[in-house]
Formats: sequence, structure tokens, C-alpha cells
Amino acid sequence: AYTQGELFDDIYVKAPRSHPLPKGVVYKLRRPLYGTKQAGRCWYVHVTKTLRAIGLTQLAKDSCLFVKKNSDKPFLIISVLVDDLLILAQDNEIVERFHTEFSDTYNIIDPFH
Repeated sequence: AYTQGELFDDIYVKAPRSHPLPKGVVYKLRRPLYGTKQAGRCWYVHVTKTLRAIGLTQLAKDSCLFVKKNSDKPFLIISVLVDDLLILAQDNEIVERFHTEFSDTYNIIDPFH
């Protein structure tokens, strides 16, 4: 998940021992990398934009909860937990619709599909 975010700053890393580079040469990351300080934040910002784009509202009291309402009743609730999502809905059709919309942006690993 973290590698699907977007970097906000330039980040440079040393080459691994298995891929030596000439002295003084480093890699510039194009995507967040697991283990970097910025990776979690980059992922969170990216997934938040995606959830908002597909019609979910982020709660002010808990920024990791997103709700999609229908007639003033929440019918879809998404909880972002690090790089996992917990999906709560009134029926399976709503979950399937969300899965389809979300998978347009992300490569999803879902044991139920």
C-alpha cells in the first residue's frame, strides 16, 4: 500500500550492497518506500483523496473514519488502519460497489474475491 502513495519531498537512499553504485551516487525515490519515515503519511494522504473522490466523507472527530450517507443514515463506513481498510455496510451489494470503485485506483488483495 505504501508504495502507491506520492512523495512530497525528494528522498535519496544509498544503494543496497547487492547493487553497488559508484562512490557518491545515490538513488532518488520516485515512490514512498516501506521503512522510510514519510511512507505512512504519503499513503494516508493518497488513500484519503481516493476515498473522498468516491463520495465518502471524512469524520472531523476521527480522521481515520469515512462515511457515505443515504437519507441521513450511514450505509457505508470505512476505517483506515495503517495500510488496511475495515469496511462496514448494510449489505453486500454496497461492499461490492465500493470494492469496484476502490479497485479502479488500487491493486487490492482481498481474500473474499
